[in-house]
Amino acid sequence: MTYDPDSCEFCFHTTKNLSILPIDEAKRGLRLLAAAGMVKLNISGGEPYLQPDFIGEVFRFCKIELHLESCSVVTNGSKVTEKWLDKYGQYLDIMAISCDSFDPETNVLIGRAENGSGKHIGRVHQVADMCRQRNIKVKINSVINRQVQTGRHLFS
Repeated sequence: MTYDPDSCEFCFHTTKNLSILPIDEAKRGLRLLAAAGMVKLNISGGEPYLQPDFIGEVFRFCKIELHLESCSVVTNGSKVTEKWLDKYGQYLDIMAISCDSFDPETNVLIGRAENGSGKHIGRVHQVADMCRQRNIKVKINSVINRQVQTGRHLFS
Protein backbone atom coordinates (compact mmCIF):
# COMPACT_ATOMS: atom_id res chain seq x y z
CA MET A 1 0.00 0.00 0.00
CA THR A 2 0.97 3.62 -0.15
CA TYR A 3 1.05 6.19 2.58
CA ASP A 4 0.58 9.89 1.94
CA PRO A 5 1.09 11.83 5.17
CA ASP A 6 -0.14 15.04 3.51
CA SER A 7 -3.63 13.57 3.19
CA CYS A 8 -4.02 12.79 6.90
CA GLU A 9 -3.62 15.61 9.41
CA PHE A 10 -3.95 13.19 12.32
CA CYS A 11 -0.67 11.36 11.85
CA PHE A 12 2.94 12.40 12.37
CA HIS A 13 4.27 9.98 9.72
CA THR A 14 6.65 11.68 7.25
CA THR A 15 7.80 9.00 4.80
CA LYS A 16 6.91 10.05 1.27
CA ASN A 17 8.59 7.36 -0.84
CA LEU A 18 6.11 4.49 -0.50
CA SER A 19 4.00 3.21 -3.37
CA ILE A 20 0.87 1.13 -3.64
CA LEU A 21 0.97 -2.50 -4.66
CA PRO A 22 -1.34 -3.22 -7.60
CA ILE A 23 -4.44 -5.07 -6.38
CA ASP A 24 -3.71 -8.11 -8.57
CA GLU A 25 -0.26 -8.46 -7.00
CA ALA A 26 -1.78 -8.09 -3.53
CA LYS A 27 -4.31 -10.82 -4.33
CA ARG A 28 -1.56 -13.10 -5.62
CA GLY A 29 0.36 -12.64 -2.37
CA LEU A 30 -2.77 -13.24 -0.32
CA ARG A 31 -3.47 -16.45 -2.27
CA LEU A 32 0.05 -17.67 -1.45
CA LEU A 33 -0.39 -16.82 2.22
CA ALA A 34 -3.75 -18.59 2.36
CA ALA A 35 -2.26 -21.65 0.67
CA ALA A 36 0.45 -21.63 3.35
CA GLY A 37 -2.17 -21.64 6.10
CA MET A 38 -3.15 -18.02 6.76
CA VAL A 39 -6.66 -17.89 8.27
CA LYS A 40 -6.77 -14.30 9.54
CA LEU A 41 -5.73 -10.95 8.07
CA ASN A 42 -5.05 -7.74 9.98
CA ILE A 43 -4.20 -4.54 8.12
CA SER A 44 -2.37 -1.94 10.19
CA GLY A 45 0.40 0.59 9.95
CA GLY A 46 0.04 4.11 8.70
CA GLU A 47 -3.63 4.87 8.13
CA PRO A 48 -5.20 2.10 6.02
CA TYR A 49 -8.22 4.25 5.15
CA LEU A 50 -6.06 6.55 3.03
CA GLN A 51 -6.59 3.77 0.45
CA PRO A 52 -10.20 2.86 1.28
CA ASP A 53 -11.14 1.02 -1.91
CA PHE A 54 -7.89 -0.93 -1.90
CA ILE A 55 -8.38 -2.27 1.63
CA GLY A 56 -12.09 -2.82 0.97
CA GLU A 57 -11.29 -4.96 -2.04
CA VAL A 58 -8.62 -6.83 -0.04
CA PHE A 59 -11.16 -7.64 2.67
CA ARG A 60 -13.78 -8.66 0.10
CA PHE A 61 -11.30 -10.94 -1.65
CA CYS A 62 -10.14 -12.51 1.62
CA LYS A 63 -13.65 -13.28 2.85
CA ILE A 64 -15.36 -14.25 -0.44
CA GLU A 65 -12.60 -15.91 -2.43
CA LEU A 66 -10.12 -17.09 0.22
CA HIS A 67 -12.73 -17.79 2.93
CA LEU A 68 -10.56 -16.39 5.70
CA GLU A 69 -12.13 -16.72 9.12
CA SER A 70 -11.34 -13.14 10.17
CA CYS A 71 -10.39 -9.79 8.67
CA SER A 72 -9.47 -6.82 10.85
CA VAL A 73 -8.04 -3.34 10.55
CA VAL A 74 -6.29 -0.88 12.87
CA THR A 75 -7.22 2.75 12.20
CA ASN A 76 -7.27 6.10 13.92
CA GLY A 77 -10.83 6.40 12.62
CA SER A 78 -10.41 9.78 10.98
CA LYS A 79 -11.05 8.54 7.43
CA VAL A 80 -13.68 5.82 8.06
CA THR A 81 -16.99 6.63 6.35
CA GLU A 82 -20.50 5.23 6.43
CA LYS A 83 -20.28 4.83 2.67
CA TRP A 84 -17.22 2.55 3.04
CA LEU A 85 -18.85 0.57 5.83
CA ASP A 86 -22.01 0.14 3.75
CA LYS A 87 -19.99 -1.15 0.80
CA TYR A 88 -17.28 -3.21 2.53
CA GLY A 89 -18.31 -3.58 6.18
CA GLN A 90 -19.78 -7.03 5.56
CA TYR A 91 -16.22 -8.26 4.91
CA LEU A 92 -14.74 -6.77 8.09
CA ASP A 93 -14.93 -8.63 11.39
CA ILE A 94 -13.02 -6.33 13.76
CA MET A 95 -12.08 -2.67 13.70
CA ALA A 96 -9.42 -1.57 16.16
CA ILE A 97 -9.51 2.18 16.72
CA SER A 98 -6.39 3.84 18.07
CA CYS A 99 -7.05 6.11 21.04
CA ASP A 100 -4.32 6.74 23.58
CA SER A 101 -6.49 8.66 26.01
CA PHE A 102 -10.10 9.69 26.45
CA ASP A 103 -8.85 12.98 27.89
CA PRO A 104 -8.61 15.58 25.07
CA GLU A 105 -5.82 17.52 26.80
CA THR A 106 -3.68 14.41 27.10
CA ASN A 107 -4.16 13.60 23.42
CA VAL A 108 -3.05 17.11 22.44
CA LEU A 109 -0.10 16.89 24.86
CA ILE A 110 1.17 13.61 23.39
CA GLY A 111 0.54 14.64 19.76
CA ARG A 112 -2.43 12.34 19.17
CA ALA A 113 -5.01 14.95 18.25
CA GLU A 114 -6.37 15.63 14.79
CA ASN A 115 -5.11 19.07 13.72
CA GLY A 116 -4.23 19.78 17.37
CA SER A 117 -7.87 19.55 18.47
CA GLY A 118 -9.56 17.35 21.02
CA LYS A 119 -12.16 16.10 18.52
CA HIS A 120 -10.64 12.63 18.17
CA ILE A 121 -12.50 11.17 21.15
CA GLY A 122 -15.87 12.05 19.64
CA ARG A 123 -14.76 10.52 16.37
CA VAL A 124 -13.75 7.29 18.13
CA HIS A 125 -17.26 7.02 19.58
CA GLN A 126 -18.86 7.84 16.23
CA VAL A 127 -16.87 5.20 14.32
CA ALA A 128 -17.48 2.62 17.06
CA ASP A 129 -21.23 3.26 16.81
CA MET A 130 -21.16 2.95 13.01
CA CYS A 131 -19.37 -0.40 13.36
CA ARG A 132 -21.73 -1.72 16.02
CA GLN A 133 -24.70 -0.91 13.80
CA ARG A 134 -23.17 -3.25 11.22
CA ASN A 135 -22.17 -5.99 13.67
CA ILE A 136 -18.47 -5.23 13.30
CA LYS A 137 -16.62 -5.86 16.55
CA VAL A 138 -14.78 -2.85 17.94
CA LYS A 139 -11.67 -2.73 20.08
CA ILE A 140 -9.58 0.18 21.28
CA ASN A 141 -5.83 0.18 20.69
CA SER A 142 -3.84 2.34 23.06
CA VAL A 143 -0.21 3.10 23.76
CA ILE A 144 0.30 3.73 27.44
CA ASN A 145 2.98 6.35 27.92
CA ARG A 146 4.43 8.56 30.63
CA GLN A 147 1.90 11.36 30.04
CA VAL A 148 -1.02 8.98 30.43
CA GLN A 149 0.55 7.37 33.50
CA THR A 150 1.36 10.62 35.34
CA GLY A 151 -2.04 12.03 36.16
CA ARG A 152 -3.99 11.73 32.94
CA HIS A 153 -6.19 8.66 32.79
CA LEU A 154 -6.74 6.59 29.70
CA PHE A 155 -10.47 6.19 30.30
CA SER A 156 -11.35 9.32 32.26
